[in-house]
Amino acid sequence: MSIEFLERHARDLQREAQLTAERSAASPDDFWLEVAAKNQLDAAHAAMRTLEIENARKTGLLFEIRLTGPGADPALRLDTFLDFFTPLNRAWKTAAFRLYHGAQSNSRSQVADELIDIGLAGLSQRPPHVLLIGSNAGDAAEVHLLRNTFTTIFQLLSSDIDDFFDAVNAIGVHATLDLGAALVVVEAAALDAEFICRNQGAILTWRGSPTEVSRIKTLIDATTDSFTFHETLVGVLAAIPRDGELALRSEAGTSRIRFPLDIATSLEQIPVGTHISVKVQTTKFNHPSTNREVFKRTLLSASPV
Repeated sequence: MSIEFLERHARDLQREAQLTAERSAASPDDFWLEVAAKNQLDAAHAAMRTLEIENARKTGLLFEIRLTGPGADPALRLDTFLDFFTPLNRAWKTAAFRLYHGAQSNSRSQVADELIDIGLAGLSQRPPHVLLIGSNAGDAAEVHLLRNTFTTIFQLLSSDIDDFFDAVNAIGVHATLDLGAALVVVEAAALDAEFICRNQGAILTWRGSPTEVSRIKTLIDATTDSFTFHETLVGVLAAIPRDGELALRSEAGTSRIRFPLDIATSLEQIPVGTHISVKVQTTKFNHPSTNREVFKRTLLSASPV
């Protein structure tokens, strides 16, 4: 169905519901007229929700979560549902803050919250299926934070052990641990979790089978003993900063440094080949397989020298 048809359909239902509601108010003893008014209003609301979802499919972001398995049969417990979504929602917001501002913190910002505004579009019980929609609007520099947040979380969930810490550095340890807390609930409740993100034709999918949930949880557990400190590096800007990273070349080699999205425009003004001094937040991880130290850096500030 086209957007134009859905818009006309929703308007027609709203008009009919309004007229019937007025007739019902004028005849308070007519039970069946009251029922008809309620049914028409419910139909109008359903049509508006369908229109919002279709608009999201075309211009925004649509995120689906499906919970299946023995733990959802015959019905998912409400406590399990809340225990799962509470840390998951916190992970999204904390990851967004980290991606936009660069700080690893449980803090939130009004800008980040506005850019990842997420609404509940649908909820069904069998199987448990949650549908969320979010705006694809960007900030003044056309930074699409919601898209970046979900894309990076999918990268973390789908990553292998070699690039896992890149994704952790992107969304931060706090958001990673919150994501792990949600997966603990999935595992404990004997659930399979499926995440699907649709954004302007692109589809991201992660299927959290028990084996996959266990794999990701093992990797997340390796972040609990991470250590963070600040340092200053000096070198030459080796490439135009893009995709959230810049390359700094020095005598010690080339360092990849993640930068927050809210300073992307200012970084692009620095010519390639410029000698710069950068202050970074460095996080040290221990690789769970080799036990070697892995260092990941996030930019705090940069200036020519």
